[in-house]
Amino acid sequence: MAKNRLDEITAMMEWSAGQGLAAVTYAQGDFRMKISRGAPVAITATSPVNTAQRAAAAKPAAGVAAPLAGICHLSPAPGAPPFVAPGDRVVPGQTLCLLEAMKVMTAVVAEYAGQVSRIAVTDGAAVTAGDLLIEVTP
Repeated sequence: MAKNRLDEITAMMEWSAGQGLAAVTYAQGDFRMKISRGAPVAITATSPVNTAQRAAAAKPAAGVAAPLAGICHLSPAPGAPPFVAPGDRVVPGQTLCLLEAMKVMTAVVAEYAGQVSRIAVTDGAAVTAGDLLIEVTP
């Protein structure tokens, strides 16, 4: 990895930590990397070759897991409609729920397009990192 790219990633990680963000994604050209904190470290880097091979070999997982421990909020405010409900179609980047940890709200977003098949938690439930929140089938 070029030193310049590494400097950019390091600066972005420091900025995101200062902002209280739970994850940061870096993308440049065909290179994409997502780093999460507050949960076991997960670093993923892809290239056009291995992305095509992986897409042919496996379907994306149907479960959306909590990236960190906190209180799960299924709607943006008390009394407001939920972000999603079973049967809803979702697109990548769409907010599925919020996790509140130490008075910081972290949006949990859809990684891929699909249909919500099940909400696995109740509004206001305490969750730990890795708990199943929502099932989205591609």
